[in-house]
Amino acid sequence: MAERKSGAILINPKDNVAIAIAHLKKGEKVVARGEGVELEVELLDAIPFGHKFAIVSMAPGTKVLKYGEVIGETTAEVVPGQHVHTHNIRGLRGQLPS
Repeated sequence: MAERKSGAILINPKDNVAIAIAHLKKGEKVVARGEGVELEVELLDAIPFGHKFAIVSMAPGTKVLKYGEVIGETTAEVVPGQHVHTHNIRGLRGQLPS
């Protein structure tokens, strides 16, 4: 059996987003690989190189994890294969606690 080509990486097993390692097309089935993890996700959006996409469903207000750390919070419902960017998350890095 041929090895499935990876189009994305999972930086940390705790992450709920994967990172595109090439320009990815809407409708494409992409394999995201990380430390001991491999999963296939069908993309709902085109994902530019270096951008994030969801690998799990996230309700509004869910913490977005990249590098195993919180980098933002969803502002809308996000589903697997959806582009995760400024249109559906707000950044939390560098903000002082209230």
